Amino acid sequence: MNLINININEFEKELYSYYVEIFPEEERKPLKLLQSSYQKGYMKIIKIVNGGSLVGFMILNGVKDKGYVVLDYFAILPLYRDKGFGTKAMELLIEQKKENDGIFVEIEKIGLGKDETENLQREKRQKFYEKLGFQKLNFDLLLFDVLYMPYLFSNNDIDEEIVRKEILNIYEAISGKERIEQNCKIIRNLKFVEIEYKDLEQKGNYDELINKVIAKCFETENLQNTQLYVSIILTTPNVIKQTNREYRNIDQETDVLSFPMFEKEEIYQIAEEEVLGDIMISLEQVKVQAEEYGHSFERELAYMLVHGFYHLMGEDHMQEDEKIRMRKKEESVLNQLNIVRE
Repeated sequence: MNLINININEFEKELYSYYVEIFPEEERKPLKLLQSSYQKGYMKIIKIVNGGSLVGFMILNGVKDKGYVVLDYFAILPLYRDKGFGTKAMELLIEQKKENDGIFVEIEKIGLGKDETENLQREKRQKFYEKLGFQKLNFDLLLFDVLYMPYLFSNNDIDEEIVRKEILNIYEAISGKERIEQNCKIIRNLKFVEIEYKDLEQKGNYDELINKVIAKCFETENLQNTQLYVSIILTTPNVIKQTNREYRNIDQETDVLSFPMFEKEEIYQIAEEEVLGDIMISLEQVKVQAEEYGHSFERELAYMLVHGFYHLMGEDHMQEDEKIRMRKKEESVLNQLNIVRE
């Protein structure tokens, strides 16, 4: 396999039709912007060739000869996917760029895809880069209203402040300083959820499901760009009974308890990192109710998470109209995640 640098005219002739075919319109830069970036020396175009056949291409952006580069586009043609060509191409690129500070990639935030298929694709992309040695940086990137997880393959010690500055310099060189100032936001240590397993002998592994469900709740309620997060406590029937007695004066077990930290009208005014509230769930009760309703443990846990979240958002179900509104919101989130009644 070979990585071959080509010019913008060759790109237009050999690769542009694939570029349009593979990348959706909202992800593509206009051809004029690509031409301008190339002419200014900020962009490199690489075609991936194996045995004389074109198998894919890459577009990289950078402003320093041996600084960081942004892998803006990376595509393996459909005929050659899932055959190891992508891994081999990235290994060659890493070798080619070993004198550079590192290679930067953006992966769309897991859990915020439009459906389960898209979320699985994002997870696959994340695992692909992690296997190659890319590391997740300790911030997220809101770029033109899309939330990304930044990953870096670094050839030096990582100073994230320097990385952020260098990457922003590249974005500004390509898209213009004013556009980037308006449409790019660094979100440090963004998290949607903090999970605690309390007094459980067997903890299980529910972190992925919890993160996915709460992330979708945040997206649905337009909270994904805030610094709010939810505290999740998974526990035993005895602990949730004690908590119910202490805070609600009800001396009995229950399935889920929610403890909001803010009034409904305050939530969208919060600018700092704050916990939206606590959700406590009895895993034993999840199991019991899943069996009772005839669906999976995961479906019942997901429902309790969404139910608890909407209590944190100020929703209730004491009155019939409140109940209808809250159930509609809950089912909307679960349907988006394709977690449906079985």
